[in-house]
Amino acid sequence: MPLKLGRSNRYSADKLFTCHIKLLDSTIIDINIPQAAKGKECLEKVAGKLGLHEVDFFGLQYLSKKDKLHWVELDKCLRKQLDRHVAHKGRDAMLVLRIQYFAVSLDTIQQEITRYLYYLQLKSMILLGKLNCDLPIALKLAGLAVQAELGDQQTVSHCAEKIAEFHLIPNNLITKRNYDEINKEITEYHAENRGLKPADAERQYIERCQKLDQYGIQFFQGKDKDGSHVDIGAGYHGIKILYTDTKKIKKFVSWSDVGKMAFNRQNFVVSNSSSGETLSTQMEDMDIAKYLWKICVGQHQFFRMSHASGRKAFRTQFEMSTDSTLFLKVQQQTQTIKRKMTLTRKKAKEKHLNQRMETSSNGSPSPSDIGMHNVIPVFDDTVDDDTEFLHRYEDACSLQSEHDRNSLASTGSGTPVSSEYNTSDSDSECEFRQFQVQPLPPGSTLQSTNNSTMNDNSRPFSLIFTRLTKIESEHRDELLKHVEELLSSAKLRKEYQQIFQKKMTGESMVANENMNNNRIHDVLPYDDHRITLNPNNNFEAVDYINASNIQYTLKEKHLLSFIVAQSPLKHTTNAFWQMVWEQNVTVIAMLSKLKEAGFDQCHQYWPQESDKAPTSYGQVTVRKNFENNFNAYSVRSFQVQNSSTTKSRTVFQLQYTQWPDDKSSPKWSQPFIEFLDEIQSIRKVASEMNGLSKQSKQQQLLVHCEDGAGRSGVVVMAEILLATMELNEPLDIPLTLAHLRSQRMKLVRTEEEYIFIHQLLADYLRRNRLI
Repeated sequence: MPLKLGRSNRYSADKLFTCHIKLLDSTIIDINIPQAAKGKECLEKVAGKLGLHEVDFFGLQYLSKKDKLHWVELDKCLRKQLDRHVAHKGRDAMLVLRIQYFAVSLDTIQQEITRYLYYLQLKSMILLGKLNCDLPIALKLAGLAVQAELGDQQTVSHCAEKIAEFHLIPNNLITKRNYDEINKEITEYHAENRGLKPADAERQYIERCQKLDQYGIQFFQGKDKDGSHVDIGAGYHGIKILYTDTKKIKKFVSWSDVGKMAFNRQNFVVSNSSSGETLSTQMEDMDIAKYLWKICVGQHQFFRMSHASGRKAFRTQFEMSTDSTLFLKVQQQTQTIKRKMTLTRKKAKEKHLNQRMETSSNGSPSPSDIGMHNVIPVFDDTVDDDTEFLHRYEDACSLQSEHDRNSLASTGSGTPVSSEYNTSDSDSECEFRQFQVQPLPPGSTLQSTNNSTMNDNSRPFSLIFTRLTKIESEHRDELLKHVEELLSSAKLRKEYQQIFQKKMTGESMVANENMNNNRIHDVLPYDDHRITLNPNNNFEAVDYINASNIQYTLKEKHLLSFIVAQSPLKHTTNAFWQMVWEQNVTVIAMLSKLKEAGFDQCHQYWPQESDKAPTSYGQVTVRKNFENNFNAYSVRSFQVQNSSTTKSRTVFQLQYTQWPDDKSSPKWSQPFIEFLDEIQSIRKVASEMNGLSKQSKQQQLLVHCEDGAGRSGVVVMAEILLATMELNEPLDIPLTLAHLRSQRMKLVRTEEEYIFIHQLLADYLRRNRLI
């Protein structure tokens, strides 16, 4: 039996592997567990990081080879399950934390974090149309969501302005005709909720959702004995069968009336002990029939245990250490911070509206910033027009999620063609899951993708997906074909709308004394990524400038470093040159003219004439060496010196002049590609002239445009994607953008800019096909 022995030895208790866990706010955290660990151990570690005690409501899912979300069997080896069922073997695991069993009363939920996670998931299901409701209920829920996010910290008129920008109603309930009317009604409902605490608004949101007919039910498509299409699913109260076309209830069997449940090949059968009726539903195949059977058994056990002897009978018992406080490192600080949960509730005034709602199929308005913070952490249960789009994304979701329950797995190595569950065998005590949630040791950190550390100062940034458009760069022709297919479809717009715009921000960047230094007030640097000036080197003694440090690591520790900033105002020109000097910048990319359509885009922060006396900008003096103008861009050279030292350096500026306006993008990418090529050439020249090493951090590129987000984001994205192809690494465009937005908000501000990036990529591939 050497083969069997060999297979078992593949999963060593000593070797670790990494699981990337997407939380309900779409944050990604990493969990390292032994290869031989069971799914239960992974869930316990996730709960420990969150300070989550009520684990019995939750489960973990992965995307199977059939492109369905599959529940992890918690009593079996996790790595074996992933190797057997996940399409991409050999990679770190991507799992999704989700609510598996829905409480029917808030009284059964004790922890604030549990209630908050319920709120996030229910809100997403409502807005995505996965939990059906009519328009009046949706309006009331939207009013509660606004109160939960904004509270009373905003004026009524200000909230009305914000609501008009955002999309807070399920797409299927909105048309262009009633869009303004809906926003007005949401404003009125929000006004009625004023005075309600955000936590109470979330509770009322959950309670309203609990009254909906399809609350907590996962449906599957099948046919009844007459051949009619039906949806069948199980929830807390029993088994429900709906007509697919009308969604009206055809049959409902409460758990107290269910006699036996069984599957026989592709048929799922349930008997009604009260009426003597037997209901048979033909599923797509035997696997789905078995999967539905397991779901029903699990829901029945959940129902029984919650009623056996009250809530305490089914609630999970935890063996916590005496000090269950979670500790995190906060940047370089040595003090520990008491952390009650990863998904910390912030004060209402700290909430920011930052996510986008998916554009409806009927063309409903989709403003640039649609949805509130964490309005739509995307996790989907249904197969729709986006199935192929979600297929490329490892934590995407679909209707017939293959759903195995840890305590319900079939015995033996083979798959039985039939099985039966008798609900009357219940007087014997039925054990539900039991966990030991261990707290994090002092000094532990939570990490997201690309190893950026999350701390307690801000709600962790959200990654809506991690594999929206996975593009393997195995062959340039195949890659080109793939990008061209995306450009010829509407998928890129949907994809863009799923990527979060910004994360919760820090305090110093929005301080009143800094606001006058911001050109655009809705694009601000995150406190943990902003460029900090030396206050001793300027007359105002300030350290603030609207600029962010952005880094992206490729294979073999190849670091790409950027500074992304807003274009200087007249009174921030000195601060701009101070940043250039202190950050050792040698190349500046400017993405606008000084004026466009009569509006100021950038103050002229450099001397006009060449070979004249240096111009002083605070402690920095600048002399213009030369200027060369081309069709699409200009190149300027400056000699920059700090007046307090004798040191100087050559700084190059490349200004792109062919961008049409803020609401569109260049029609042709070839001039822009030439601009990018020129940046690369100039960076090499600047490095040699200033005696910089190839890998020096001093090689970072400073990019600026009016807001330091839209056009600048296009340059940074393009630089990263082209470098990724040169190193023959897989391209993951939406994940790349999401990671960049975790360092500076709203990069690549419009759908047109996102599409232009793909057009640029396609043209670049065409140009290099013969290389």
